[in-house]
Amino acid sequence: VFRQKQLQGQYLGNYAPYGYQKSPLDKHKLIIDNTTAPIVNFIFEQYGIEKKSYCSIAKLLTYQKIPTPSQYKAMQNKDVGRKGIKNKGIWSASTIRNILHNAVYIGDMVQNKENKISYKSNKVAAVPSKDWIVVHNTHIAIVSKQLFTLCQNKNTISKS
Repeated sequence: VFRQKQLQGQYLGNYAPYGYQKSPLDKHKLIIDNTTAPIVNFIFEQYGIEKKSYCSIAKLLTYQKIPTPSQYKAMQNKDVGRKGIKNKGIWSASTIRNILHNAVYIGDMVQNKENKISYKSNKVAAVPSKDWIVVHNTHIAIVSKQLFTLCQNKNTISKS
């Protein structure tokens, strides 16, 4: 049943990705969060168009006192998970990188990226990308496919 829901493009996470919220009508659908979606778009523009680094974007958001994803969750009275709130409002380069590499922001649902090793443990193992479950156009995109591709290509070029 779980896998079938993933194949249908239903969102199964506990919390919506930063920039989205779960629909009040259907918890398996994502809708845009008007508070945080502009921040996601800003991150993509800074990286893809302005050519800023992960670190400089993180410093900029921290300087502007933009709540981090875990702070925003806490402000919404939601459990922030096993990692808790880190560094009290300091954005990290890894958070920026994770946002920039998440295809959810172009309206695609990508699931099954990691699996629990055992139901007895909280440890997870990464699933090879060929085995991910990708369903296109399941919700409204925050960024254009062109901007997302520009950011992915920039990353490929900078790794060379």
